[in-house]
Amino acid sequence: MQLNDVCVIQNGQVDPTQEPYLNLFHIAPDDIESSSGRILEFNTALQDGVSSGNYYFQPGAILYSKIRPNLRKVVRVDFEGVCSADVYPIYANKSINRDFLFYLLLSPRFTAYANTRSIRSAIPKINRDDLLAYPFDLPNLKDQVLIVHQLDALETAILGIEAQIQHLKNIKRQVMSALLEEGSKLHVQ
Repeated sequence: MQLNDVCVIQNGQVDPTQEPYLNLFHIAPDDIESSSGRILEFNTALQDGVSSGNYYFQPGAILYSKIRPNLRKVVRVDFEGVCSADVYPIYANKSINRDFLFYLLLSPRFTAYANTRSIRSAIPKINRDDLLAYPFDLPNLKDQVLIVHQLDALETAILGIEAQIQHLKNIKRQVMSALLEEGSKLHVQ
């Protein structure tokens, strides 16, 4: 298979300074966390002051940042919006599970491929034709769903561990502050 066999990339840009695009959420590469598939934060096109052409996307799209493919900036969206011209809105067809496609685009193998196809030296980017030419083996839909469930379970575990780490860092910070404050009082006496 090639990606071209299982998905399409949105064509045609819209004017984000006009309704209805003006008040839709706007996603740029900087709004996507590297390697995690998470959106950091985002505003509307109006709030971001976007004035150049953007792609419109619908719920169910996968947004893939075509610049600096080594950063692995990919996210699933379940809302409509507009995205920077540096982001491809990708839609899975019926032969591939959308979440399987998402994980495929986050995979180290795809990233290695995208890096070898990146053009421009200042800011590497992968063009549409090269992205869609990516070759891969496609399991049947049942196996795709099983793979997605396993990867989702791992992601849930990672999020839980990250939350525990943040909690422990907060406790450490509080203990350090208390100890240093107590130490200062002892030194003054």
